[in-house]
Amino acid sequence: MKKLIKISLLVSIIAFYITCRDESMSLSTDIIENPKVLDVSNSNNASDLIVLFRVKESNLTITTARVGLAKSSTYTSFTTEDAKSLSGASFAEINNIVPNKLISVRLPSSLLDIDGDPISHTTSYKVVYMFVAGG
Repeated sequence: MKKLIKISLLVSIIAFYITCRDESMSLSTDIIENPKVLDVSNSNNASDLIVLFRVKESNLTITTARVGLAKSSTYTSFTTEDAKSLSGASFAEINNIVPNKLISVRLPSSLLDIDGDPISHTTSYKVVYMFVAGG
């Protein structure tokens, strides 16, 4: 999948899923820093990719991060309501988030994109970061 899958990371328009105590949702671009995507294999599925990022210190207690892939063509229409209804097959979940610690996650080969479609090396994707805040 090297060079065939086109992954771009649009840091300024990243969609974030944040659930607070009152279950309210908000969008933010100030939660992560140093996001990177590495294409490390040629399996022609999501396991070719490693996503790295750090969660910044904030007044929110981020407990869980979820990372998914959105088709570049539909990325801008992804909303917090879409994030709430995502199937677990469409994101990788990282628990026990520690602020400022580098998070590295190799996406599972079975990961579907946020539309529920299999990952294809001929499709361009953007990374979607979603976070659950608690307590």
